[in-house]
Amino acid sequence: MNMAAPRRIWTVEKEDKLAELWQGQRALYDISRSIYHDRVVRDDILQRIASESMFLARNFVNVIASEIGRF
Repeated sequence: MNMAAPRRIWTVEKEDKLAELWQGQRALYDISRSIYHDRVVRDDILQRIASESMFLARNFVNVIASEIGRF
């Protein structure tokens, strides 16, 4: 018997909200900015995005990492 936890499904609305929050934080993707290289700042931004979008931070970071790998 498979006892794995059910996967949460991302809705289009959640994906749109995540994209909006991400785009508003250039420190997460603009490598030309010195702040991009500050892991503490980036982690703080990810925590804020996670709380704003009501995701658990650990799950959020894992999802982001897997999504980035798709592009």
